[in-house]
Amino acid sequence: MAEKHVSNRRCLQSRRSRILLAVFVLIAILAVVIPPAVVVTLHKKNDMGPKSKVFVPLYVYPAPGAWTPLEDVISKHPDVNFTVVINPGSGPGPNALPDGNYTREIPKLASYENVRLLGYVATTYAKRNISLVRRDIETYAAWPTNSSNPALAVRGIFFDETPQQYDEDALAYLQELTDVVKNTPGLGPDHY
Repeated sequence: MAEKHVSNRRCLQSRRSRILLAVFVLIAILAVVIPPAVVVTLHKKNDMGPKSKVFVPLYVYPAPGAWTPLEDVISKHPDVNFTVVINPGSGPGPNALPDGNYTREIPKLASYENVRLLGYVATTYAKRNISLVRRDIETYAAWPTNSSNPALAVRGIFFDETPQQYDEDALAYLQELTDVVKNTPGLGPDHY
């Protein structure tokens, strides 16, 4: 009977040893796996990639309240960048400044850190007289000076009606206009 008792005791010790060994192995595995998993998870939460961006061709006349829905969306989504194209008159219009509704509303949009305003300019598929296109660019660029209001400004130009097929003359035309925009004071700085 003493032998049986000793045998049972060894069996229990052996079983206990195996259970303890399994527990220690499990703890060791968890100690190795959990910290990197936590670091990766926290990194993913903090790095959600670049900000979302929205392009808005705002070809709506700014009667009182007409741009308010857009302003509401912009203010509710500061984590989204908005590029907004304004078009006072198939370009900046015939005068040195846009009308009073535009001069009232453009600075409101420009006040948002997540908004980039672009001025609309038609190129008529690279056939419009380039001096007229330059004049439109220069008109937009002069708005802050002509109005004595630095917030009445666009930060770039949106060229519309560009050619849909490659053509060397069209490429040269658009490259020249791109250089004009880059070298024209009054079209910046940009918020983002």
